[in-house]
Amino acid sequence: MKARFLKLIIITTALSLMPLAHAMAGVFYVCSGTAFTLTPGVSTFAVYEWSDGATVVQTGSSPNLVQTVTLSPATTAIAKTYNLRVQDANGCWSAQTSHTVYVLPALTASISGTTAVCSNVTVSETLTATSNFGTLNLTAATGLNYAFTWTGGGTPSGTNNSQNLVTASGTYDVSVAYVLPTNDGSKLSACNGTASHTINTNTAPTTPSVTIQ
Repeated sequence: MKARFLKLIIITTALSLMPLAHAMAGVFYVCSGTAFTLTPGVSTFAVYEWSDGATVVQTGSSPNLVQTVTLSPATTAIAKTYNLRVQDANGCWSAQTSHTVYVLPALTASISGTTAVCSNVTVSETLTATSNFGTLNLTAATGLNYAFTWTGGGTPSGTNNSQNLVTASGTYDVSVAYVLPTNDGSKLSACNGTASHTINTNTAPTTPSVTIQ
């Protein structure tokens, strides 16, 4: 009886010491059409099994899963969930970890405002940037926001930095990008929208002279 009890203890201990996958469950964001790789933190297991719901999408000794996703239509976000479990050399499986990849449509930007000022006036003009963010169907990836970044000078203000007070003629550029609620968005740069706006200077006429006859 003692020998049998000891055998059970040894088996239980061996299972509890099985190394688990260190690929923590996570949330990731990629731009539509961008290939992405999900990489576990440990690359020494015998078998890696990736599944999408109930369907196994990849099994093998390679730990990486590569997927290319193109949205159709391009105004809709989609969510893809991938589960990973691993098997060690003893044939023991780990628990699954779940990873959600949100594939987002591209943003666009535009700038409205004056296009010319006179050379003899003090420049104080407000440029306004707009985006297609509000027209996109992003219900699959809740909590997203967006923000504008201006270059060329000026004083940004307003909601999402959508306005820029400029005090000189010249070219002003704006970029719009997603603001994420959490985690990794390193694959989203292709979704950034850009726009450019130029304010030209028109030479004012010289001061007229008046003579009396």
